[in-house]
Amino acid sequence: MKKIILLFAGLGILTAAAAEIRFADPMIQLKKDFFAGKMTGKNSHAAVAGKQEFPDCWKYYYIASGDKPENFVLQPLNAISPDLPVAKLWNKVILAPSATDKKFEYPAFIDIYFYPKSKMGGAYSFTNPLNKKCKLYLEGNLRREKSVRAFVYIKRADGTIKLLTDDMDSDAWQHQETKLKDRTLVRHYLKLQFEEEFNPGDILVMACTPRDGKFPAKGYIFSISGWGAKWNPVISLETAE
Repeated sequence: MKKIILLFAGLGILTAAAAEIRFADPMIQLKKDFFAGKMTGKNSHAAVAGKQEFPDCWKYYYIASGDKPENFVLQPLNAISPDLPVAKLWNKVILAPSATDKKFEYPAFIDIYFYPKSKMGGAYSFTNPLNKKCKLYLEGNLRREKSVRAFVYIKRADGTIKLLTDDMDSDAWQHQETKLKDRTLVRHYLKLQFEEEFNPGDILVMACTPRDGKFPAKGYIFSISGWGAKWNPVISLETAE
């Protein structure tokens, strides 16, 4: 009898085990859909986990106004057509407020970088693709210019904001140096190591704004990719099976 009880207890443990879904770097699908023309006129594309695709989970914006997550006004940055002469000339992903202009205008997302110009900043988001409660794991690093403010937060389905981190916390900074001949290149990151409840309708947002309204000399404020996979944000969702 004891053996039977132990067997059922073991089955119970297996039944209650959690399933983890790890999502691929969004740049892979962004480039794929942009150059295939599937994103034209849209600011969204699918999130991919293995062979699964979850439509329109990743979205891209410029910050039209606001200086913190509670009052950010996010406006879409839409993919221009890859058939436009300017797209062929640049041969890069280009997202802009208008997808139909023959010449795109700033603010814009180009290649892997957000260029806000006179706007308040840029952002991209990940929407919970599962119709169930789950646990969000956010790891890795968010690359940004040293002179900007970075925010990582969750916007709940009810509109409330939960700030996960910002770069006012110096303990959250991470720097990487690379030697290149006689130069030392430095990139700046915000460390990400979070575990949060993530419910249907919740949105994870990563955003940057120029500090004190002053834009970096390079023109861009942050990027999606870093120097190698370990320097990029990594998202996993865990659900109870």
